[in-house]
Amino acid sequence: MNTAEINRMALRIGMFQRRGLELLQAEALADSCMLRDRDMDDRRACVECKHWQTSGTCAAKQVALPKTMFHRCHKFSWQVPRS
Repeated sequence: MNTAEINRMALRIGMFQRRGLELLQAEALADSCMLRDRDMDDRRACVECKHWQTSGTCAAKQVALPKTMFHRCHKFSWQVPRS
């Protein structure tokens, strides 16, 4: 892992925890995201999206979706992790 990946992983873990994941879940998802990014996979998890709400629903689609499953969504928009 390089420095940029380590920094991105730390930011993602924090964001995932703020969005309701336990530490181990957040770390596992951040690791999966890193591998996805390396593979240039264009799928995303709902918990990464700015439309995801803590109720587990999507503000853009008005439906409940699995928050950690990678998939393609035409409504996806990045939620930028805070430092």
